[in-house]
Amino acid sequence: MNWLICRAFSRAHTASLRHIIFALALFAGTGNAAAQVHSVTLDPPSPTTLTNVSIVVTADAPCTDPTLSRVGNKFIIFVPYSCSVVEPIESSHAFRLGYLQPGEYSYEVREGDGLVVASGSFVVADAGAPFVPTLTPLWLTVAALALAAVGAMSVRLLS
Repeated sequence: MNWLICRAFSRAHTASLRHIIFALALFAGTGNAAAQVHSVTLDPPSPTTLTNVSIVVTADAPCTDPTLSRVGNKFIIFVPYSCSVVEPIESSHAFRLGYLQPGEYSYEVREGDGLVVASGSFVVADAGAPFVPTLTPLWLTVAALALAAVGAMSVRLLS
């Protein structure tokens, strides 16, 4: 008789354990997942002190809105875990940084557990400063050769 009671208890215990494992497996797929960040863009791409600067982050729809914090010249965007159950839904979030002082700035995008998934930097130019064009080494060489040729021709004409 004791043997029958133990066997019946063992079967009931095993069946309830199977239900618990099944429920955990079922909900494991619908839990929080890292919100995959698809792109990070700066608007405008070359900001000045006269432009309103924004960072736009496109990621899977998070459970709550992403947040922005600033430490000195570094912006940290935190994208929480995604709540998508079936297929992730892509959403964009624009963070207005406002009008910034001239200088170099950096940003980091972090996901759920603080992992840095994107980073970059940008320079805010002083809109009041005169524009000084810059050349790549190739065009600088071409300009130097052109000046040398014009100088050589001038010397020949004057001689």
